[in-house]
Amino acid sequence: ADITEYRSILGAIPEGCDALFHTAASTSAWKRNDKTQTLVNVTGTENVIRAAQVRHIKRVIHTSSISAFGFHPGKRINEDTPSNALTCGMNYNLTKHKAEQLVKAAVSNGLPAVILNPCNIVGPYDTHNWAQLIDAVNRSATRAVPPGSSMFSHVKDIVDAHIAAVDNGVSGENYLLGGAEASFKEVVNEIEKNLGRPLSRGVTAKRLIWLGVKMYGLKSWFDGQEPLVTPEKYNRLVSDITCDFSKAVRVLGFKVSPLAEMIADACKWLKGEGMLEKGKTDAHA
Repeated sequence: ADITEYRSILGAIPEGCDALFHTAASTSAWKRNDKTQTLVNVTGTENVIRAAQVRHIKRVIHTSSISAFGFHPGKRINEDTPSNALTCGMNYNLTKHKAEQLVKAAVSNGLPAVILNPCNIVGPYDTHNWAQLIDAVNRSATRAVPPGSSMFSHVKDIVDAHIAAVDNGVSGENYLLGGAEASFKEVVNEIEKNLGRPLSRGVTAKRLIWLGVKMYGLKSWFDGQEPLVTPEKYNRLVSDITCDFSKAVRVLGFKVSPLAEMIADACKWLKGEGMLEKGKTDAHA
């Protein structure tokens, strides 16, 4: 089905099924993709909601993002933190917030929907997000190590939380799915260990990373490819982004795997698929 076409989505959903997981989204952090991202994330969610209502779905699990709360560097947010997505200047954050508002409006009209807000998902089957960084380390395309930190979850733990939300999640409620708290240096070092690369010892100054943003941006004007680091990605890479995910632990039984395990599984899968041999990840998709 095509997430941007209502009739297509309606035709793909059976009548009265137990649960519908809405995980489709554009996670691009490049302004050139903003129009498509809005179509996929906002209009696409509207299409899913309409179809779910018509097909009398018993429970909808909407995969949102911590980004729907906006951008709160240095603040440990929770489900009650007001979103500043309307003013933070990041289209992904804005579209995920707007999608959530559509879901919550539908809940008030009877749609049984739960909203999950993952932070960073790492593991097998990723060819675009953290696979970009793994690919870059593998190709030695970057030696820059961002000074920020965030939270990371193994994809299997995120999947388990989604399944648990069908029976245990409360309709209309948000559940932040944080994870293992780690600096980007720790993440890069884990990747280097798995790929047999020398370990990076320090972090790169913000001003040098910003210079890289400008250089990648200039390159993109000539080759039309998504920059490895955009201004939106820069903001996240140099900031500390964390959340209190105790609600998900308490209600959904959310578990957190070690950072080393999720990085190892991601690298193993990419190697097994031959995607680290010739730069086959969607690093510039």
